[in-house]
Amino acid sequence: MRNIFYYIILTSVFCILFSNCSTPLYLSSWQQSDFSKENHFKEPLRYYNAGSRLEYNITNDKKNLFICIKTNNSQTLYKIMHAGLQIDIDTFGNNKNKIGILYPLPVDDSQNQFQSERKAGDEQDRKAFRSQFILKHIEMYLTGFKPPIGDNTLPLKNKYGIFVSFDWDSTNTLVYKLAIPFRTFYKDSLMVSDSSRKFGVSFTVNALPRPESDEANTDNSGGMPGMGGSHGGMGGMGGMGGGMRGMNSMNGMNGMGGGGHPASGGSSSNGEQHKVSPYESSTFKLKVKFAQR
Repeated sequence: MRNIFYYIILTSVFCILFSNCSTPLYLSSWQQSDFSKENHFKEPLRYYNAGSRLEYNITNDKKNLFICIKTNNSQTLYKIMHAGLQIDIDTFGNNKNKIGILYPLPVDDSQNQFQSERKAGDEQDRKAFRSQFILKHIEMYLTGFKPPIGDNTLPLKNKYGIFVSFDWDSTNTLVYKLAIPFRTFYKDSLMVSDSSRKFGVSFTVNALPRPESDEANTDNSGGMPGMGGSHGGMGGMGGMGGGMRGMNSMNGMNGMGGGGHPASGGSSSNGEQHKVSPYESSTFKLKVKFAQR
């Protein structure tokens, strides 16, 4: 009987340790500067996920949560622009109290817009094409927020203070910025006691709908028709390309020194770089403890 008791204890400890390892714990940093300004983030961002090819950072002040995401991977860009990027936040870290933000909203491909946009992109200036995309995508879809927001489609400029910015910088890197007031899903302002709470955060680069045409099918090599692979140019994006510069996935929490990135916590358990089909979503999850002042 005693052996069984010890076995149960050891098993429980192992499960706890395994759970902590599979979902990395990250510490948010305090947001000091104006989040809406273009270049206030240090380069590179603090974290990188190899599976989704996203560079990202999470910061906060007493009243707001801030997330910045960057990528210049052609396949990831194409998936985000056509299928959307989903960010979910769980205030209890147990998937029971989640809010979600989807932006851009997915594009309906019933009229073969993917192919037509690629052809149009070859004839347009890159900057003009991107400006047109931003002008078209002026709404986001929210789920799980406190009333009166609830589950709703909102304009990017809204009275609730939920802020989304989506644009490209001078290096042709997509910069996605999200600011969410805590009052819209948690409480008016963080307190010291909240520094011990672990919030769950997940990022999903949604999958493209698989075309019925065999000519558009692809394997898991990461390439897409007209894109030239994960590091090549993107036909519809005016030749955007280039891999994530100097980014290497690391396994384990290795600290912040030397400009390196801590573990990605991505879809690969060993943190290795791997290729994902454009018709498969890429999700990674982490737990975050917010900074206090």
